[in-house]
Amino acid sequence: MEWFLKRYFKVGDWVLDPFMGSGTTLVQACELPMPSVGIDISEFNCLVARVKLVEYDLLKARRGVLEVESRAQRFSTRLTQKDDSSLDLFPRVPWHVFSMS
Repeated sequence: MEWFLKRYFKVGDWVLDPFMGSGTTLVQACELPMPSVGIDISEFNCLVARVKLVEYDLLKARRGVLEVESRAQRFSTRLTQKDDSSLDLFPRVPWHVFSMS
């Protein structure tokens, strides 16, 4: 795609992608830098393109990833403890609660 854009467009030219799919052409246009517009009838494809094109706050994203990692580690540690009584993934329910009468 880079080859095509460089061959037929110059920096600053607008790029229209009427069937943008996942937005690869728009991503490449942003890198060159060329303003671009994409259109697609699929809501899913628009979502994928939006995820690829949005500018992220990398520090905020890093904090989020580290928080998820920390929570997963704490949960994993609880799973491997000798005493499983503190882990209530499946709390004990008295059998009479399930009676059909």
